[in-house]
Amino acid sequence: KNYEFIEFRNTGSSLIDLSFAKVDGGINYSFPFYSRLSTNNYIVLASNSAAFETRYGFVPDGEYTKHLNSQGETISITDIESDTLLSFTYQADPPWPVVTDGKGYTIVSTLTNPTGNPSEPEYYTYSCAPHGSPGESDEGCIPSTTGAKDMSHVLNAYPNPFGKTAEIDFLIREEGHASLIVYDIYGRVIDRLVDAYMRPGNYKISWEADASLKGMYIIKLHSKNLIQSTRIIKY
Repeated sequence: KNYEFIEFRNTGSSLIDLSFAKVDGGINYSFPFYSRLSTNNYIVLASNSAAFETRYGFVPDGEYTKHLNSQGETISITDIESDTLLSFTYQADPPWPVVTDGKGYTIVSTLTNPTGNPSEPEYYTYSCAPHGSPGESDEGCIPSTTGAKDMSHVLNAYPNPFGKTAEIDFLIREEGHASLIVYDIYGRVIDRLVDAYMRPGNYKISWEADASLKGMYIIKLHSKNLIQSTRIIKY
């Protein structure tokens, strides 16, 4: 909770004046006078400014009280006249991107300049970098799909065998819902690594397996018009 943050980006063509606006819901924050958000810029708020600076290398624009609920809630921003500027509800259960719940990834918009309803799961995906990239577009850390021509590039887990943590690279070729699930050899679900609406691109995620797990496991990727699996051994 010391590292949690929320960021707002102005994707419009005009400056937004947030002076004396309030953020309410699971968290509370009041913007000071002359809080202005210019086009394509961000305002980043954190729960703990010192901890945030240690991890991300810069001081957030503000520090809020209370904490975001990992199970979901409604966040609202009201202006000085108490009129609602923005209100959205996020959740933690599928089809929302469950990989963000306690696994170190953040929830981000699927598109760089998003449209649609921010209370709908299709609006979001998980960050492609652990801990997210506050103050920057998440789009930049997703490499091009150019060169991924055959099935061997779709899903790859390594090192194999592995001890504590396995890295999993996977390719999403078409925009849509995707899941990445670890099964044991009996078909039982061991871990659900990804369950989210995702845009095309190459992704990487770490699987930190429980110390008690030993043996062979199957990692299965379900995406639009594609099912691919690979095997990995935990020692």
